Amino acid sequence: MSETLPLPSAQRLIRQRTSSNADLTAGRAEEDAHLARSNLAKELQFFERVKTKLRSRETYQDLLKCLNMFAQEITSRDEMLAMVNDLLGRMPELMARPQPCGYRP
Repeated sequence: MSETLPLPSAQRLIRQRTSSNADLTAGRAEEDAHLARSNLAKELQFFERVKTKLRSRETYQDLLKCLNMFAQEITSRDEMLAMVNDLLGRMPELMARPQPCGYRP
């Protein structure tokens, strides 16, 4: 069974759609990269603020361990929040932090 080759006009249409999709994809990728940099800056500021407020290197390390276990799916979201609340609960300004753009609980 032989396949038929696309007609030249179909090839042209495919190329046009592919190139316009590539342009859209490149634009989205640029927006996503900008958003990621912005979110990263906010996250870094948050962690610097937490480190300053905690004043205990051991407590800060425990916080990072909790977040790491959650990121590796060792603990559930509820377990992670309970552990973080134990560490940061006496500092409600840190617990009430706004969620980053694109965050989905």
